[in-house]
Amino acid sequence: MKQRINILQISNSKVFGGNEEHIRAIIKYLNKGKFCVLTAVPENSEFGAVLKKEGFEIVYNEIPSKFSFRSLRNIMKIVHKNNIRIIHTHNRREDLLGAVASLIQGIPHIVTIHDRINMNQEGERVNNFNARFYKFVLKHMPRKIIAVSNATKEDLLQEIKITRHKVIHIINGTDFERLNVDIDTHKEREKLVGIIARVRNKQIGKKGHLYFLQACKIILEKHKNIAFIICGEDKVTGEYLESICRELNIHEHVKFLGYRKDIANVISMCDIIVQPSLFEGLPRVLVEAMYLGKPVVGADVDGIREIIEHEETGLLIPSKDAKSLANAVIQLLDNESLANELGRKASKFIKSNYDARIMAQQTELLYQKRSEERR
Repeated sequence: MKQRINILQISNSKVFGGNEEHIRAIIKYLNKGKFCVLTAVPENSEFGAVLKKEGFEIVYNEIPSKFSFRSLRNIMKIVHKNNIRIIHTHNRREDLLGAVASLIQGIPHIVTIHDRINMNQEGERVNNFNARFYKFVLKHMPRKIIAVSNATKEDLLQEIKITRHKVIHIINGTDFERLNVDIDTHKEREKLVGIIARVRNKQIGKKGHLYFLQACKIILEKHKNIAFIICGEDKVTGEYLESICRELNIHEHVKFLGYRKDIANVISMCDIIVQPSLFEGLPRVLVEAMYLGKPVVGADVDGIREIIEHEETGLLIPSKDAKSLANAVIQLLDNESLANELGRKASKFIKSNYDARIMAQQTELLYQKRSEERR
């Protein structure tokens, strides 16, 4: 019997968000007869608890700083003990550690880029020493880079000046089984418009929360029987957003849900989901909302425009434009048949193109090729 290929996923995340769900979906749908995945996570991390509950194998490793020799030694021990053949990382800190570990151990390193690199919360490119060093590492160290969208791929090619064959686009697939919900979404209630994004420490710029709240004020001038949901914020960010709501005098209409594990339920409760981001790789929340047949409004940026075709699978609006966002939401509120049709077409599109099984199959092919190269 042919020996399985051992893969090490490294995640330094203590929470469970889009990147972590991406990793979990890959592990779930990889061919278990060909691949064995071990995931290195910090102790007491929520992500580790999720993987452990589902029966996936984890080991403990934490990267306390941008580079930790203790963490590097631990990773090398894990690689040696478990006969790891490929290291796969998904974020800057893990990418740097994985690059050094793979170089020392002589095994391939694969990086997945989930967003535009070296961008600040205002959507401006950072060009300091750390940013330049990260570009150098990405250009020279990993054997292959996965981009979650074509927009992310093109951004990498232009920003790093990397050879095209080194970057591959693999879809940011969604585990549809995870989205099966059984709640009553048809009972009489006020209309709900939601923004769902994991934001912490007042870092609300990228996801466009300010423009969302400004749009809420405009919408309320025409539609009184409506409420707005913000989901995914930590306590500090929630208090900050509440203060903005009070300044705009809309606080009675905005509900803060904080971090929720039952995102599919939250999406199902909403009538419209919005994503007014300044930039995006490929937003998982929009994919999930579209799968569930929700009409969506997204900023016309990066990966969002790859899944939203304007007036076909959703509505696109200019980034940083609260008035356009408000008008798009009002259009959907005023035209229920349009909202339903956009939701129906969106669901069909996502089901055909963004299944996590497709992502796992494409990743399997890459793993197979990289492991053969080593021999």
